[in-house]
Amino acid sequence: EPLKETGNGRETTGESSFHATAYYQRGLAYTLPPLANYSRAIEDFERALALTPEDETLYLQRGLAYARQGEPVRAIEDYTAAIHLKPAYALAFLRRGVAYNRRQEPIRAIEDFEQAIGLAQLAEAPPGSTLSSSELSEAYMERGYAYGRLKDRGMAIADFTQAIETYWANIVAYKYRGQAYLEQADYVSAITDFNKALNLDGQDVEALTQRGQALAGQGESGQRLADFGRPIELAP
Repeated sequence: EPLKETGNGRETTGESSFHATAYYQRGLAYTLPPLANYSRAIEDFERALALTPEDETLYLQRGLAYARQGEPVRAIEDYTAAIHLKPAYALAFLRRGVAYNRRQEPIRAIEDFEQAIGLAQLAEAPPGSTLSSSELSEAYMERGYAYGRLKDRGMAIADFTQAIETYWANIVAYKYRGQAYLEQADYVSAITDFNKALNLDGQDVEALTQRGQALAGQGESGQRLADFGRPIELAP
């Protein structure tokens, strides 16, 4: 997905402001396909930070680039710096939580997702605390994933359900919830979720494979063979 978070609107003076904005915009361009080059993006965000070191959005963007480059520790450092500059930065909590999930640190991840969700739900939201519906859905989904790592399938399913209710097109949440049902041997619920995922993307190899596993649990051989065969047909 493209890295689309925008700047914070702060202004610096004269030439520094112009150059910082130019570096920031070029850095963003380097995060987008087909030009995606995260090393160059990081270089540009660093140049912008040298000119505007109090801009939390630059730390967030550099963290996202580090994360996409497979460097979660550096990403976490940048998200933490962004939160230090803006304590109500819901998006930075969300991104740091995702990074903790990728490092298999579910307890820390859950703490950050709770911060992100709590800030997003405030009646009088401070600047920077809002999340889009897809971002809030991601926060619930990722928290559910963390609960799943802790073997708390009840909490995981509840969060996956909340993710889907928040943003109906979250295909990953359907697959995660379907997998949780599958692990509980609730094959009917699992198949229903995998069907919904496939309604969103009929060529999703993972959903096809998962549905085949659920059908196998029900003893339905015909459709099971079709589901297991479809990923082979789709393979390049």
